[in-house]
Amino acid sequence: MKRMEVIDLFDVKYDRMSDKINEILVDIQQKGTVVDFKVLGSALNKCAVFILYEED
Repeated sequence: MKRMEVIDLFDVKYDRMSDKINEILVDIQQKGTVVDFKVLGSALNKCAVFILYEED
């Protein structure tokens, strides 16, 4: 089954963004396989990362 995970980066400091995204990606990779991703927003500190993954 395909699932969507949303990583909200609103007001996350730039030096913390990679850590936050990587932490969530590790959790997703334990559940399944990443299929696609999109980044939507007007600025780095006002965006979200949408990750589509397929559960194992």
